[in-house]
Amino acid sequence: MMRKFTKSIFSIFIILFMLLMAFQSCKKDLNKIVTPTLNPTMSVPLLNTNLTLGHLLEQDSNLIYNSDSSIKIVYSDDSLFSIGVDEIIEIPEQEEVVEHFDLGKVEIDNVSINEQVVLYDMIQNIPSHQRDSILAHDGTVDFFPATDPPSQPVLVNLPEFNNFSSVVLSEGYLVLSITNNIRVPFQNINIVIEDIINSIDIGTILIPQIDSMATVKDSISLAGVEMSNSLRARISDFTSPGSGLMANPNPPPDSIPDPSKFVLVEVNIDNFYVEATTSNIKATSGFAKIPYQSKPIYNNDTTIGFDVPSGSELQHITLSKVNLIYEINSTIKTTIDLKLMLPDATIDGNPVTPRNITIPPLGTVNDTWNLDGVEFDLTTDPLKPYNAVHIAYEVTSQPTGENLVEFDQNEYVEMIYSLDNIDFSFVDGYFGNQLFEVDLDSLDLNIDFLDQISGGLIFSDPEISLNYSNSIGVPIAVNLNMTGKSKTGKEQNIDILIDGEDTIRFEYPKIPGEIILSSFIINKENSKIQDFLALPPKGITYSGAGLTNTPIGTPVYNFANISDKFTLGVDMKLPLSLETSDLEIYETVDVNLGDDFSKNVESASLKINAINGFPFSADFLLVLKDSISPENIVALDTISVEGGLIAAKTNAVGKVIETTNCSLTIDLNDHQLDSFSKANQLTFTSKMSTYESGIAKLYTNYYIKAYIAIDGKFKID
Repeated sequence: MMRKFTKSIFSIFIILFMLLMAFQSCKKDLNKIVTPTLNPTMSVPLLNTNLTLGHLLEQDSNLIYNSDSSIKIVYSDDSLFSIGVDEIIEIPEQEEVVEHFDLGKVEIDNVSINEQVVLYDMIQNIPSHQRDSILAHDGTVDFFPATDPPSQPVLVNLPEFNNFSSVVLSEGYLVLSITNNIRVPFQNINIVIEDIINSIDIGTILIPQIDSMATVKDSISLAGVEMSNSLRARISDFTSPGSGLMANPNPPPDSIPDPSKFVLVEVNIDNFYVEATTSNIKATSGFAKIPYQSKPIYNNDTTIGFDVPSGSELQHITLSKVNLIYEINSTIKTTIDLKLMLPDATIDGNPVTPRNITIPPLGTVNDTWNLDGVEFDLTTDPLKPYNAVHIAYEVTSQPTGENLVEFDQNEYVEMIYSLDNIDFSFVDGYFGNQLFEVDLDSLDLNIDFLDQISGGLIFSDPEISLNYSNSIGVPIAVNLNMTGKSKTGKEQNIDILIDGEDTIRFEYPKIPGEIILSSFIINKENSKIQDFLALPPKGITYSGAGLTNTPIGTPVYNFANISDKFTLGVDMKLPLSLETSDLEIYETVDVNLGDDFSKNVESASLKINAINGFPFSADFLLVLKDSISPENIVALDTISVEGGLIAAKTNAVGKVIETTNCSLTIDLNDHQLDSFSKANQLTFTSKMSTYESGIAKLYTNYYIKAYIAIDGKFKID
């Protein structure tokens, strides 16, 4: 507020004359304590002002006038900071998983081969008289003599197996069936099965007794046997009691055979029928036809770890976006079918359709399985019911038909896969103690009223409300660092301390879909808010760090949708009920008493008359200035009056009920008179404090009225 008051020596006398005339005809102005008299003294008015708090404080969005003329400071920001779910729990990139499926033992189809060993071949190496006797009776019904063991084995080449050429067997049997189609019994038959190509004996069967027209079976274990498909039987050591003599157990040498026991002898028809059958054979390597396998190469359920943030124990996760990227390499020389299943995963509530993959012989497959929307149950591992994905594999080998292929049990299918391009939409379980940052930011309060105060402001009962919205189902604690900075650069931290902790714990939803709308109140009981506001702050900087869950105690159920967030805002409503030691209100006016003013004044005094409607005591300060330019103002002199105004009287609630007056006279010295001559501006400042009156509530109609004049005795030539 600027006023202009111009004087010259000539105008002084004109004013003096006018004042003398006015005071002879009018009553005295009660607002002026300077009363001209009919002597060479005259009064020059400098300032006549009525400063109300309403003029000082311009109402705006931050300074609100209530209906009762009381005032409050307000400031709101609905988003100091916002924390998204991805700042609290972030699903890391998943490690590659390598699955190795060995071909293992291969089932070989059972086959049966047979051959006849005729009597003629069997008797070639028995004693000649026995052989000749049998040959002599060929085609007749006659006596069949007893025989002694042959001197050389009878060799019987068996037909080749057609389902393999050579195999190393891990299990199974070769079953031999011997049918005696000769009309006499045989005893002590020793049969050795020989691998012709590998020149090894596979096994031996001993038949103690086989009656005529009877069949005897026995088997040879093939476990650990390397066998070709070319076998032969070596039959040795056999004897026969013949068709028999008379019923004398000790017949004399000239005994006559019993005709009732004569048999038909056909040396080229009578035979041993030899049948060799494989049973339940499995091979570890070889060259064979691979049939349909009764059991898959691999058929099992397993769990793999789902990578999560440290300390988390997740139970379920829904992935809005995810690809399963896989590469499959096969060293197996047959076509392999791989079925990949997610037994406990669903999409839109339905089971996930298995992924069927065909790998060609010695082939490689690279592909991507899109699983957008999949929900994984991560609790399937009974020993660790969290962070585990249930996966099932079924790996089978296709049959090769009539083709023989080479194989080895150590050949394998290797699958390398990972979950890629992951975005989750929902997750629950326990998120652990995850740290997050509140980035450094600032608020500009833009409260011009505070520019009038350079310090010492104490709000009687201030509160700052931290309003928050929280839809994330996890306990959140934040260490919030709020620092106020005054216009002079002084700083003060608000230092929030609750139950010995410098963190604020916020409420959180207990069920998905719930939103917590609440507030945390910062007051003088849990912070240094009074020191913080006493700066007063021109702006506020804030930053901090947060932590999910409580480091101690039983873990609680956590959950979050990707759209959930925690938002913190501030709402500051401060009624101007305060203490202060440095509240200033002022007015500046233009003056021009002229350079000759001090030369023409013998003596002068400053007259001040004031009415105080503020509940503050006040000191006066008058500053004489020479304003050379708006950018260059020189303070010529300062006149300070301490304790000039006594605080207005207030009632029990701090509202003014009675103003106070004061009248002052200050003698001016030569330097001060000279400053008045040179000054072109006068600033009147009232510096108020509530130290004596305590807490005061401010109203817009509070005022200070002041009248200032110079009483001077002038030189008259």
